[in-house]
Amino acid sequence: MPVWAPLMQLTREGALPEAVYVLIDIIDLPHRARELTCKDDFWLAVQEELMPQLAEWAPHSDNPAETVVAGQSFGGLVSLYAGLRWPQRFGAVITQSGSYWWPRRDMLQLPSIPDDACWLMQQVERHGLGNHGALKVFMEAGTQEKLVHQVSGQMAARLSEAGHRVHYRVVEGGHDALCWRSGLTDGLQAVWASAFATAYPASVTTAAQGTQDGKPESVR
Repeated sequence: MPVWAPLMQLTREGALPEAVYVLIDIIDLPHRARELTCKDDFWLAVQEELMPQLAEWAPHSDNPAETVVAGQSFGGLVSLYAGLRWPQRFGAVITQSGSYWWPRRDMLQLPSIPDDACWLMQQVERHGLGNHGALKVFMEAGTQEKLVHQVSGQMAARLSEAGHRVHYRVVEGGHDALCWRSGLTDGLQAVWASAFATAYPASVTTAAQGTQDGKPESVR
């Protein structure tokens, strides 16, 4: 997903603050499916190995309120998990088209959500995951994503009920990089704004609307 050009442009224009961005390659699809499904080992390696090296190469703030973790699909699932699991390190989350159906891939072919599905949602609702810190969560899903859209709305509700600050929007689009790129830049502007604007239940936003004054612009 080509994001550097819009990130640099928004930074030059003052719409985004100067920041250190770290993009982690998926290696391949089997690695992605294995490491981006709520595995502590992956995130411990990020925090204990990668981030200390990064601090030497590019000094930056370690304030969790300024540290954003973002991802799409499986990346959206695991980004939210990281914020809920380690709120003292990651205080803001951008989760796009999150695979909250995990680990029940067969849900993609089912008409409704089984009771034993959506592991991460169960951790929030039944086991109190994330109760030790209120996150800023920018969440979005596409109108054409069917089940992803449905479970994202349910996850947004659970997060809001648990006391997290949630900005949830539904975009006119599908499971694709074009929607995600504009959502990522909108999300960064939202979570780094001086005042985080919550929005739940969701409104439908078109990609053409973009942002206004550093805040997501929605039409109800």
